[in-house]
Amino acid sequence: MDATAARAELDDLLQWQSAPALTSQEVDRLFARVALAADVAGYLPGDSGYTPTYTSRAIGVQVGFGWKMKAGKVAGQYEVGVGSGKTFKRDQQYQMCVRQAALYGAGSGTATGTAGGGIGSLPLGSATARG
Repeated sequence: MDATAARAELDDLLQWQSAPALTSQEVDRLFARVALAADVAGYLPGDSGYTPTYTSRAIGVQVGFGWKMKAGKVAGQYEVGVGSGKTFKRDQQYQMCVRQAALYGAGSGTATGTAGGGIGSLPLGSATARG
């Protein structure tokens, strides 16, 4: 995919403007670290005639790093007791970020959809036929 589509995929999967938000500069740095792949003509980065090409796998690696960054922004939050046995558990946001980082952290392929108006994702694996 080209740079525009790759950046859109990174933005969609990272949800960088949602709390805990990343800055645009942080997302720019993540995108700059996305590894380039061979283009459709077989040229590699650095070859004459190469067209910058991105893969979902390479984007997923940086999405995982982005979710780790988000987790780091809320890691110091704590639970607050408000009386009558009620507690606000602020670590839920941290746990959600850690789960997202783990989901993308291996750079596994992802599938996205918009069922229900949101973006869902799941790791893709390879199925092995058993005889």
